[in-house]
Order: sequence, then C-alpha cells, then structure tokens
Amino acid sequence: MNRFARATAFFILSLGTGEVAAACLVGGAQAADFGSVGSMALHASRQTTSTHDAGIQCSGEFHQPWGASDTYFRVTLTSANGGLEAADDLLDYQLYASADRASATALAPGVALDLAGLGVVDALGLLQSASGKAMPLYLMADAGGNVAAGNYSDTVTLAWEWRYCTAGSGGGVCASYDMGSGVSSFPVNLVVQNDCTIAAADLDFGTAALPSEFAVARGSIEVACTKGSAYSVGLGDGRSLLAGRRNMRSVQGEMLAYDLFQGGGSVRWGSVGGQRRASTAAEVNPGNGLGIGKQVFKFSGKVYPDQAPVPAGSYVDTVLIDVAF
Repeated sequence: MNRFARATAFFILSLGTGEVAAACLVGGAQAADFGSVGSMALHASRQTTSTHDAGIQCSGEFHQPWGASDTYFRVTLTSANGGLEAADDLLDYQLYASADRASATALAPGVALDLAGLGVVDALGLLQSASGKAMPLYLMADAGGNVAAGNYSDTVTLAWEWRYCTAGSGGGVCASYDMGSGVSSFPVNLVVQNDCTIAAADLDFGTAALPSEFAVARGSIEVACTKGSAYSVGLGDGRSLLAGRRNMRSVQGEMLAYDLFQGGGSVRWGSVGGQRRASTAAEVNPGNGLGIGKQVFKFSGKVYPDQAPVPAGSYVDTVLIDVAF
C-alpha cells in the first residue's frame, strides 16, 4: 500500500472509533448577583438574576440527533450552602437552564438534568456556533422570604457530561461523537437591606366649640420591619411648629395647637433623642423587627386647652412618620 493510501485508511479508522477533538470546554464561570433588595420587597416579590456563562462553552455546526439513546448533554447541581446563607438565615432559590422560569424545569441538587432532552441546547444554539457559545443559567428566589439583613451567598458547582454527534455518514448514522465531562463553579450573591412598611389611620379630634372641650384622640401606628432589626420610630413636628407645639391650620391660616404623646401618657412623641420610640417599646409585639409580623405603637392626641378660642373651620396637619435603624 502506498503512503497516500495508508494515510487515508488511518483517517477513516479514526472517525469510526469516535475519538475526535472536544468541541465543548469547561472553565471559569461568571458570578450570579441578585444585587441589593429591601427585606419587604424580598418578601413581596420574586427576585431574578442570571449568569451568561455557567462555565461551559461549545462550538459546532451540526444539528444533533438528540433522540438517539447514546446522546445527551447533562448537568448536575451541587450547592455549598443549600441556599443563600448569612448568619443563621437561609434563603431558598432555584436555577434554570431557560429564561422562562415559570415553565422551565429547575435544576435539583444531585440530579442529572439532560438539557438536550429538554430542548435547551438546540433552543440556545449551543452547538450551532462556529466561534463558540457559552451556556447561561437563570436564577430565581421565590417571594415570601423572611430573613435578617445581611450579605447572602452560596457557591454553585456544576458537573457537566456530554455525548453528541459531530459528523453524520448518511442514513441517520453518526460517524463521530464528541464526548467529555468537567466541573465548573460560580458564586451567587444577594444583599438584603433593612426595610419597613408603615400603616397609620388619620387621627380625628372631632368637633368642639372651644380648645378646652376637645376630647383626647387615640390612634396607633403599625410597623413591620426586617427580621431581627432594632429600630426606632419618630414623629415629625408637622407643618406648623410654633413655640414647641404642633399646630393644625385652617384654610384661612388660623392655627390650633395640639400634640401627640407616646401611648396614653404625657411624653411627647417626636423625632429626636428620647422623644423617639424604640421597637422594644411597642405596645404590641415589643422587641426587634419580626419581618412579616407587625408591631403596634399606640399614641394619644391632645388639643392644648390653654390657648385662645379660634374661628370655626376645619383644621388639619400632616405628620411624617420615620423609622431609623
């Protein structure tokens, strides 16, 4: 056999054994970062992010016969913390191979998921790129999380294994395969910030002819703050502070002095120093923030009886409620 014939025979033999150069490479992955979110927003709505490179890049221009029993593109997930972890809290999240998280199959720890069988590889065109294409992953943390503020993190490790056709010989028969395996990993991060929701109904003093005849009005403020947070609640001085007293004002500019007091006592509820109220002073559920549970602060409103009579009319004021951590 001449030299040219021997070289040709060797090339045909190589195709028949399926030993070809890998078209997929496993390497460094890109981090997935949910960013910063307030605890109340975290509880109310799902959070999403993605990584555009989960640590595997492939190239090729051959459409795969994925129906064959010997072709696959599998990935197996391992989570270092079993969720996003900070201190004593753990926040659950899921990873998907499709941006359509609502209908996609989530990766389950320790379970090999065949991305070829799910149609993900073809949908992404992962093996139809001459220059190479990275595999993205999509993440979601469901609504309902109730955790303390902090920096939450996890490390995801992905075990990849694949076998797919790289050349056909006609009649639906594969002439050569690419097969291989590898492991990639990337960090996942989310920052939870202190946050609150505040609810308070209008305070109504009713009707009276003289300042001294107004009855004490009672109200309450409901506050829900981040789990474990120590905070204080302050009440602003309203729109018309004068001589240390809050004032309601009529449309004609007349003023009726009043004030707001902590609980049912005589300590003015203000916005600075000892006039603020600590979360431990709540009448209902005192202590640090509960996250999704409400703490209730009661107060009383009194019109100062030592002021001169004012013209008839409607008197109003607006008081700002603030929470400080």
